[in-house]
Amino acid sequence: MTFKTQFAAATTAFALAFAPPMAVMAQDSDQAAPQMEAGDVTDTKVAAFVDALIAVDSVRQNYVPKIEAQESEEDKQTLVNEANAAIMEAVEATDGMDVEEYTTILKLAQADESLNQKIMDRIGAVQDQ
Repeated sequence: MTFKTQFAAATTAFALAFAPPMAVMAQDSDQAAPQMEAGDVTDTKVAAFVDALIAVDSVRQNYVPKIEAQESEEDKQTLVNEANAAIMEAVEATDGMDVEEYTTILKLAQADESLNQKIMDRIGAVQDQ
């Protein structure tokens, strides 16, 4: 498994593991905004998404060991809540991206091979820099 594949798999797994608050936000926003399709995701949005994805992965690297080290479920949940807040802050701090778009693009990329490939290509370009 290449680093890009590992990165994407780990980040997706992490995003899904910590998704409940983000999913609720996405459900709320789905009711207010028109649905985005994979073809609507521009190269600029892909670049912003990858920047956010890298920020989310940094949060993951910071929090997963801390969460795994906790013995009580209550302490784990406290750290999961902190991680969720840090994820949302990281996404919102990314130029051109917000939590709603991030979760939408994440879902679209999981269902659309072409969009997923655009994201993987961008990850590769960022890693090569």
